[in-house]
Amino acid sequence: MADKDIGTGLGPWSGADLRATAKQFAGDGADDDLDSVTRFGRSIAKLALRRMRQQLHNMRRDAIAIFLLQPNGLPNMETIRQPMLGDGGVEICGKIWFVSMTAQAGRELVPPSDEAGKMFDHIESLGLGDVPAAVFNPTVAIPTVRFYPKGLTAEDEFDTVEVADREVTINDIKRAIDEMHEEHLCTPDVQIAGNSMWSDSQKLHASSNAEAIAQTHVKLALSFRLFNCDVRPEQPMKAGRVDLEVVQQLADGASIIPAEIEIKVLRERNRRGKKWSDAFNEKWMRRGIRQAAAYRDVRKAKAGMLCCFDMRSGDRGESATFSGVKPYADAIAVELHRNFLYNDSEAWRVARYGT
Repeated sequence: MADKDIGTGLGPWSGADLRATAKQFAGDGADDDLDSVTRFGRSIAKLALRRMRQQLHNMRRDAIAIFLLQPNGLPNMETIRQPMLGDGGVEICGKIWFVSMTAQAGRELVPPSDEAGKMFDHIESLGLGDVPAAVFNPTVAIPTVRFYPKGLTAEDEFDTVEVADREVTINDIKRAIDEMHEEHLCTPDVQIAGNSMWSDSQKLHASSNAEAIAQTHVKLALSFRLFNCDVRPEQPMKAGRVDLEVVQQLADGASIIPAEIEIKVLRERNRRGKKWSDAFNEKWMRRGIRQAAAYRDVRKAKAGMLCCFDMRSGDRGESATFSGVKPYADAIAVELHRNFLYNDSEAWRVARYGT
C-alpha cells in the first residue's frame, strides 16, 4: 500500500478508518463489505459449488436453476419454504428461487416448464424481469453461473463464472484483474465520478488515494470471479500489512492461500502536480516486490504478486515497464502484473484502432 505522503484514504474514509473496517471484515464473512447485489451473485455460485460437491452424481443436470434477489417472492404466491437451502442438500435445478443476498434460506417455486426459455418468460410474466438474478446452468460440461445484475429482461448484460472445483491459480487472478480494468479503470470515463484514480486526468495528476481505489476494485473483482475464495484486505503480519490476501477452502476442508497481492500505482504526477521520476517509480516497484515476497513467505502462500496500475504518459508496454525490476522479481519468485490507465478516451481509441 502507499506511504503516508501518498494517502491511504478511500473516499470519505481516513487510512485508519479503512484499516479498521478491513480488519473487521477479515476472515469468515469477509464479503460482508460487498454491495448486496454482488454478494448475492457470489452466494449463488458458492451454493452451486456446495451442491456439486455433495451431490454431483445425484443432482439434476438437465435443467437450470434461477435465483431472484427477492426473499419473500410475491404476495399471495404459493411457494415452498426451504430454510436449509444453503447447506446444499436441496435439489435446486428446474426451479425458481426467491432468496436474500446470502441464499442461506429460500422459497421454492416450481415453474410451468423447466425449459430455460420458458422459465425466463415465466419470470417476466410475473413482473420480475428487472429483479437481480443468477442462473445456475449444470447442463454444460463445466457448470456455470450467469449473474444478471439488472434482471433477466436485460438478457445480454451478465457476467459468467465457471463452477469448477479446483485450486485457484495466479493466472485466474490476473485474468480477473484484467477484466475489471477493462470495464472499470482503463479510461477516466469508466471510473466513478468523485472516486476516480485521477484528480486531473488531462494534467496526468493521480489522486492521492489511487492505491486505495485500485485495491477496492481488485477486491470486488476477485470476490466475484473467485467466488470460492475470501479476499481479505489489509491483513497485518510481522512483515507489514498486505493489500489483499486470497484464501481458498478446498473440498477436503483444507485452506490454501493462492496469493498475497501488493498494489502499486505508477504516477506521472501526484495530485499536486509533483513529477515522479522513472527512477522513483522503479524504486516504488522494487519496494512492492520485496513486500509481496515477504508477505508470501510469512503466510506460506502459493505466490506473491505485485500488481501495478500505470498512470504515466504513454503506454510503454509491460516488458519495458518491468525491464529494470524483472530480474529482481524473478530472483525472489514474485509475479508481476500491470494494467495501463489512459488519461482520456481518445488516447484509448487511438491505441485500440490507430489513427
